[in-house]
Amino acid sequence: MPHVTVRAPGHDRSRSLGWMAVAWMEFMVVHGPGDVQGEPVRHGDEYTGFVVDCYAVDEPAGKMLYDSAFFSRPKGCDKSGLGARIGLFEAFGPCRFAGWAEGGEVYRDPWGFGFEYVYEPGEPMGRPVRVPYLRIMATEEGQTGNVYDTIYFNLTDEASPLSQIPGVDPGLTKINLPDGGEITPSTASSSSKDGGKETWVCFDETHLYNTPELRRMYATVTRNLRKRKKGAGTWYLETTTMFAPGQDSVAERTYEEAEAIREGKKKRGRARLLYDHRYGICKNLKDEDELRAADEAEGREPVGAERDLLDFFERAGWDGTALVAAHRQHVRDEVARDLEQMDGTNLGMSLYRQQAVNVARAGLTPKDAQHGRTLRA
Repeated sequence: MPHVTVRAPGHDRSRSLGWMAVAWMEFMVVHGPGDVQGEPVRHGDEYTGFVVDCYAVDEPAGKMLYDSAFFSRPKGCDKSGLGARIGLFEAFGPCRFAGWAEGGEVYRDPWGFGFEYVYEPGEPMGRPVRVPYLRIMATEEGQTGNVYDTIYFNLTDEASPLSQIPGVDPGLTKINLPDGGEITPSTASSSSKDGGKETWVCFDETHLYNTPELRRMYATVTRNLRKRKKGAGTWYLETTTMFAPGQDSVAERTYEEAEAIREGKKKRGRARLLYDHRYGICKNLKDEDELRAADEAEGREPVGAERDLLDFFERAGWDGTALVAAHRQHVRDEVARDLEQMDGTNLGMSLYRQQAVNVARAGLTPKDAQHGRTLRA
């Protein structure tokens, strides 16, 4: 299955705080609300690689190599969960550069939970952000979203070690952190008046940022981050499924910029963009075998919630394959229901609505349109 990435020149995974980040997340964080609520988190190679890429360090300067990261995967792949885990690491973990290791140095969590990490020679060592301000962006008023809900769960449920950190005051509309700082869900109407101090921001589901108000929100918040980049090492994360071409969403704009960089049509543009996009291709929608082959390629390995379900049943000594297959079909049915509610003119592709619904139920998602070029009536 095609996997498109854009990385900065000089990118080196051995020079990254991400190895520490993954180990920290898997020790400290549990899954939020859902089928595997409270279960430990485990990352496969692909998600581990993305976290490592996010925390790559510019070796000469000793600063974060990227100030923005884009992560695109199909619905049901735990993108919001990954955003929440990175957010918790930003709030409490050693997520900023503190020097190069000679080898053998040990990081121990300051709360006595028992987490230890031994640095390799030449590996960057980390320190916490002094006063972390995290903003979790939502598209609708009164909505906190999956990212904030998972963060809140980890700070309030005893299944997570992070719930035992002293001095944390978790609320449904804001989480106050020890020694200052906060984690706040935010909407378009509050982004301008509340912003300016952020150290990290998560924009979840940016394929939905397709209105003037939401695009302005994105521009305002990212501008605030750039103002503090040098001193605080600020950066932000976009997570999304495939956008509908032609809606001029934030996800579509990021895709276009990444493609221009890949094709050499412009310089880096946005400073230090990390871009990671995976998609499936189906040239003939009438060929059922090709449809299913594309679906299998899309899920080349269980990730996110599927990986967690398999791990859970493996620990119990059961075969969870059938349950994972049922989970995939549930996701397909959800996509089909979403499409049934859409006006056909908003699909962004030359495809009748009922055809799209049938395709979804057969095993593809709207993302498999591959930017509108493969779905032709």
